[in-house]
Amino acid sequence: MSETPDATSGIEKPSNFLFLAIASMIVGFFPLGVVSTIYASRVDGLWLGGRWTEALTTSRRARGWAMASLITAAVITVLATALALILFVVASASR
Repeated sequence: MSETPDATSGIEKPSNFLFLAIASMIVGFFPLGVVSTIYASRVDGLWLGGRWTEALTTSRRARGWAMASLITAAVITVLATALALILFVVASASR
């Protein structure tokens, strides 16, 4: 008889964060979004295989990489906008 977690054991299946991973790949920094998507796609298989600790760890990594992707994209956007504004001001002042 296999021991599978259920509602009575107090262990819940971790989220795979697949939607967040795919969204971070599309609107975030692509390379980090790909890493997040790979981790997110592994969570369910690990859970079904009875490797619950690894599933939880992989779920956390998927979320972490997705957040890193989104934060990196936001930082790059802010820096690019600041650079564009600085170049615009310098170009306008030199006329």
